[in-house]
Amino acid sequence: MRHSSIPFLALALTAHAQPRGSVAVDPRPQAVLVAHNEPTPEILWFLPGGSATAAFRVFQRRQYIGQEEVRACRTLFHQRGDSLFVLMIDTLPLPEGVYEYRLLPIDDAGREGASSHWVTVSTLDMERRPYPHSIVARGDRQERAIRLAWRVARPQRARSVRILRADTYDGPYTLLAERGPLDTVLLDPVHRVKEHLFYRVQVIDVFGPGAISVPVLALSDAEPLCLPPVLLSVKPGLDGVTLTWEPQGDDIMGYVVQRTAAGEDRWRDVSGLLFRDTITTWSDTSVPADRLHVWRVVAIGLGEKRSGPSDFIFATRASHTAPPPPEDVVARRQDRAQVLISWRPPLVSDAIIAGYHVERTKSGDDRFTPITAKPVEPGEGRFVDTTASPASAWDYRVRSVSPSTITGGPSRIARVAAEATTSAPRLLLAERTAKGVALRWPSMQRDVKALRVYRGDGLSEPKRLRELPPDAQGWLDDKPVKGVTQFYFVRAVLVDGSEGELSLPVALRW
Repeated sequence: MRHSSIPFLALALTAHAQPRGSVAVDPRPQAVLVAHNEPTPEILWFLPGGSATAAFRVFQRRQYIGQEEVRACRTLFHQRGDSLFVLMIDTLPLPEGVYEYRLLPIDDAGREGASSHWVTVSTLDMERRPYPHSIVARGDRQERAIRLAWRVARPQRARSVRILRADTYDGPYTLLAERGPLDTVLLDPVHRVKEHLFYRVQVIDVFGPGAISVPVLALSDAEPLCLPPVLLSVKPGLDGVTLTWEPQGDDIMGYVVQRTAAGEDRWRDVSGLLFRDTITTWSDTSVPADRLHVWRVVAIGLGEKRSGPSDFIFATRASHTAPPPPEDVVARRQDRAQVLISWRPPLVSDAIIAGYHVERTKSGDDRFTPITAKPVEPGEGRFVDTTASPASAWDYRVRSVSPSTITGGPSRIARVAAEATTSAPRLLLAERTAKGVALRWPSMQRDVKALRVYRGDGLSEPKRLRELPPDAQGWLDDKPVKGVTQFYFVRAVLVDGSEGELSLPVALRW
């Protein structure tokens, strides 16, 4: 057996007398010295002298590989004042690699104490660490990038390769990319033209970052491209029109926004130079309101080279002024269930109309309410009302809505008259029976919600007795008023809940 690499304890360590006690060992052991001996490492641990230790168990695992397991190691003890030192010697040879150990104390009752932290031990040959070499950096015009190539000695021991870049030889260098241990090429896209860049390569292995290479010089000489932006969008508002776009390419210094009025061919710059690093959106606050305009964006590349224009886009700045109402509003009933309202846009106006709202009320009532949940599209010019009862007369009017959601004044009123209806029963009959007064009427198809039976004496307000389904053909009044002539009549309840026409009354004395 070879000698320990911790000589100052070689003679002092002897069998440790087991302290008596019933309290589990606490606190945890601390590693104070590690000897990276090949192939059997040694670790010196420290515990306070009063720890109730009777034995130790050693666990080992290979770093990054597999699970931990109990390791048969030799342990020597030494008590010095109030301190206890434990020397752990791994007596079995280890394959070359990086390992971790932890020490678990056990008291005289067999209880486990607090385990130490994992301690790393390496049996690798430091002189065989991987390193980069044969580093070359050249400009690649076809790829518009700098092609960096390298090789790694002993790549099987490497974990990754870091590439660093700087503008000057002395740096500072920043991390550009990190690649796998078998990668040997990196393409760095060119962002500047005719400028020198410096690269360094560093290999990461199980120990961490290794030696870094000397700087390698490269010239970025690719011709830059200047492409116009894409995905141009626009949002009009009261304070102006906001444009947004997406950059295209990396060689753009900034942008210029151009504008013209609809129907004109003369474009003019309205934004000045907008630097790319700070903006990809811009608001045109000088554009006049209530008139259609067109915008496009031009990119400015390195060397003040201009790209072609982007796709153009139309918009109209919103106005604070309310739009005028539509004209020639007409309302007519298509059938018993639908009323068609139509209109024309304002004939003499430069206002931009974003839509229309239709309002309705019963004839004779001034309280109009909107019946359109959202504005009708400006190109429609019509709306169908499916909730207007045919038994009532209705008034309609229309209001214009601007792009800024400002609603204008109302149009002239268009009226739809009530339709005559035969929904109430005809030929109402009353008959005295042993159980009361029986009312009967012929059956017919009725466009109503229900039928209501009323009774009166001709002097006071009639009393509603019962509500019947629309297909009812009669009803029995089992509690008639004795000695008084009663008048019975039936009234229809329309679909909207209002009452329709009244049947002819029928009289009977009980």
